[in-house]
Amino acid sequence: MPNADILVTDRVGDKVSALQVKTRLEPGPDQGWHMSKMPEELDSPNIYYCFVAMECDPPKCWILPSLIAAKTLKVWHQKWLSEPGKNRRAHNDTNMRRFREVYPLLAEYPLGWLDSYREEWDQLKAAASS
Repeated sequence: MPNADILVTDRVGDKVSALQVKTRLEPGPDQGWHMSKMPEELDSPNIYYCFVAMECDPPKCWILPSLIAAKTLKVWHQKWLSEPGKNRRAHNDTNMRRFREVYPLLAEYPLGWLDSYREEWDQLKAAASS
């Protein structure tokens, strides 16, 4: 199924939501998940992301609507492009994106901004029943 790793349905199967799972084994220097550009364009109310941090015991998991993930990736990528890179050179626009727990250059995404989405599995239940 395109754009879905897991399908979530109501009991009858009439309402369907797609869940994309993004996993990291270690946080790496950017504390994020590496993604392609495609999630910036997937802003459907029926698509969700599950970001999993396997470096924790137990693993941490954040469930976000694709609308939030798409906006976050767009805002961050535009900010990153506007800032000078190494040796004050302009960043090259690529198809790679980083979804992060904190975006140091954006006040609206401080450390902890993802907390309200941690283990928020009820969003999927609500989507399947609406």
